[in-house]
Amino acid sequence: MRRDLLGHAVPMNPLKGNPFVWARTAGDTLTVYVMRVTESGAQDLQIYKRWLTPQGMESEFGRFHDSEPITRISGVLEKADTAQLLVPTERTLRPLDH
Repeated sequence: MRRDLLGHAVPMNPLKGNPFVWARTAGDTLTVYVMRVTESGAQDLQIYKRWLTPQGMESEFGRFHDSEPITRISGVLEKADTAQLLVPTERTLRPLDH
């Protein structure tokens, strides 16, 4: 849903180029799907998967155009011994002062 000019909830319309987004969980995995119909009528699908592991979190991203794979990325986030929040600045990342 999105808000119109008067603040009313309006459903998104994938046939007008708006993304159609849904999510599901299966076991320990959260999967988020984002589907879009392009101006030419082609289908653009993005799939984000993430799950927790004893060491941290793993994730996968895939992008498909008319069922053809375009991009595939995977990564691992490892738990740190102590939590530290980093805030981006214009040139560098620095620890956030508590």
